[in-house]
Amino acid sequence: MSSLGASIELAWWWVAVPLAALAGLVLLLLLRVPTFTRLPEALRAMREPGDGPAPASSVFLASAASLGAGAAVAGAMAVSLGGAGSLAWLWLFGIVLAPLRLADVLLSRTSPPGRATGEPAGSLAGRLQADASPVVRALGGLLLAAMVVAASVGVLGVHGAALAEIAEAALAAGAMGVGAAVAVAAALLAILGRDKPWLGWLAGAAVVALLLLGFVACLVDPGRGLGAIVRSFEDALHGAAPASAFSGALASEVARAALLQVLPPMVLTLGTDGALYADARGGTKRVASSALLSTLAHVVVATAAGLALIATGAYSRRVEGERRLSEITFVDAPFDTASQRIEPERLWTGFLRVNDGRAQAEPLEGATERGMIDDTRFVGPDGEPGDLALRVRRGQAELLLEPDDAGALVQSDPSRLRQIRVTGRMLPMGGALVNAAMTRVGGEVTVRLTLAVLLVLVAVGAAALGIALARTLERRIDKGAARVVSVLPGLALLVACVLGAAGPTEPPLGALGLLGASVIAIVASLAILAKSVEVTRL
Repeated sequence: MSSLGASIELAWWWVAVPLAALAGLVLLLLLRVPTFTRLPEALRAMREPGDGPAPASSVFLASAASLGAGAAVAGAMAVSLGGAGSLAWLWLFGIVLAPLRLADVLLSRTSPPGRATGEPAGSLAGRLQADASPVVRALGGLLLAAMVVAASVGVLGVHGAALAEIAEAALAAGAMGVGAAVAVAAALLAILGRDKPWLGWLAGAAVVALLLLGFVACLVDPGRGLGAIVRSFEDALHGAAPASAFSGALASEVARAALLQVLPPMVLTLGTDGALYADARGGTKRVASSALLSTLAHVVVATAAGLALIATGAYSRRVEGERRLSEITFVDAPFDTASQRIEPERLWTGFLRVNDGRAQAEPLEGATERGMIDDTRFVGPDGEPGDLALRVRRGQAELLLEPDDAGALVQSDPSRLRQIRVTGRMLPMGGALVNAAMTRVGGEVTVRLTLAVLLVLVAVGAAALGIALARTLERRIDKGAARVVSVLPGLALLVACVLGAAGPTEPPLGALGLLGASVIAIVASLAILAKSVEVTRL
């Protein structure tokens, strides 16, 4: 990983995650576990009579914004790296983070003490910028900037990268065109669907459809799928056991997989809920309680997706796949368990000659994060079967040699090392794992149906983020200009598809998504912590 990518991960682990957890736990205690105690009120809000947008529409929009395609791929990545234990962490995140969304809506629909203007701020950033304290006003400005980062860089790296990955896995060809179409749809929905009830109901239909697809997938093996709910808590504490080609995971690896994969999509929309619930009909407390349901919807749908991967056994079965060379570890003896995988003496060191795509070295085995590769083949930077040599140190390729015009091996530019691919039968990850699971459910039909639902979800979710950003900016810039800004998430999706089609980027798109999630998590958590006592009085 590049130094920038490593720095982003450090900021995530040491600043963003602790701050979000602290803010969530503080509100969880101050509000007396509202995730459970206010749930009846939240459900009543969904049936709120009267004029104006229904709270249910805002719930669905907020749910689509946090789910998108990123949540599906992130959940698949977490299960493929940590097994069923990732689901237990998912529920913990939901319980802890839900109060932050409640506080966001409470603050957005009220005025600062002593500064009542008769009109609520309409967004968390606007509420903070109207505060009497200069420190809080500064946090409001930072939150607005963080929303721009989340709507651009964050969407690009979380939902955009996931969209490109799922489309490529499901379609093989034409993924670029599909991604561009979704990006355009997201921009149009942000402009045309604002303040329109049908956008919220479209989001709701996509959320329900994804939930139903997960349920149908669980029917492939209900015992294994539903049994994972109980097993997930044991795996989270003690680690995941080996399953077929999946070598298992230590408890620390389960936690790391969940925190690094599942949490970023959940925090990427912090600070936007207030703008999405600004016009919802009903009392402030009841509408704010309904904001808890968007987090609950995220957790339930992501759980159903995770159970589908487990029920179909897709995460533990090898399929024909392709990975970057940097993602492969070379070992001199296969590993079957998590403890074997971390034994340093298994790592292979030496020179590896590749002819016609095949390695000419024994003993030598290629491995991904959680399992071995069968029938390993190498594809050179030109896309042809590899004719090259590699210097491998402690399992990782670090030097590339290629034949010159005379056939002699000479050192190549280090950047070409990133262009080498390794193919073979391996455990799928991300979009390929989603595709493998749905293929086992109903073949090409369920694959295409899942893709269609995810495309709608990511388009509506990106539009919802754009609408929230535009509503937040309207008090500072012209409304027409704010509407233009609302297409920013759609533009980020388009950029992600272009970069995905161009090949590996440095830093990777996932690192950019983590950057967006880190920035919004840090600023939103600080802002809500600063107003936490006030929230308890509202």
